[in-house]
Amino acid sequence: MNIKYMNYNAIPQSTWAGGTSKQYFIYPENASYENKDFLVRFSSATIDDTKPFTNFIGFKRYFTMLDNSIELSINGNNLDKERQVVTVFNSEDDVISYSLGTDLNLMVAQDISESSLIVDNGFIHGENDFMFVLALFDQTVKVNNQDFEMEYLDCLVIENLDREKVDVFAPYKVFVGKVSLPYKV
Repeated sequence: MNIKYMNYNAIPQSTWAGGTSKQYFIYPENASYENKDFLVRFSSATIDDTKPFTNFIGFKRYFTMLDNSIELSINGNNLDKERQVVTVFNSEDDVISYSLGTDLNLMVAQDISESSLIVDNGFIHGENDFMFVLALFDQTVKVNNQDFEMEYLDCLVIENLDREKVDVFAPYKVFVGKVSLPYKV
């Protein structure tokens, strides 16, 4: 098991049509967002302008706004949700966000059936290939009794390809992403 602490301010920033993006994780590690050859990607982006989302054929997307309510158009259907409520859609859908602010994305290949993104706190357990713990408040998060001092939007990436038991304790709200691969890469 490998646990990587990602300080949000230290993550390189890239540009997309509607703002900027920071990538916490991509798998396989030699994959690239631009080539669309990944199986799993966990990222945060700013939405500074109303632009269509990039289409990705063959991916499921978990999406939420971190600091604002969600106003989306998905294939012409309007959707409004409170901030930090997760919406799931196919990445090949025609999606436009009318919300400006910072979002969170978990993208997984559609043949990956075991994946989720939720807000939680307290004791969190998993035996997944990948877990992501994104801090929504400054706090000390424990993973298998190891302490991590986390600030807002810092992330723990837990790579656990042997699917060992992972115990997380977060005293305040965190986003937790979980992904289990149907096969080994």
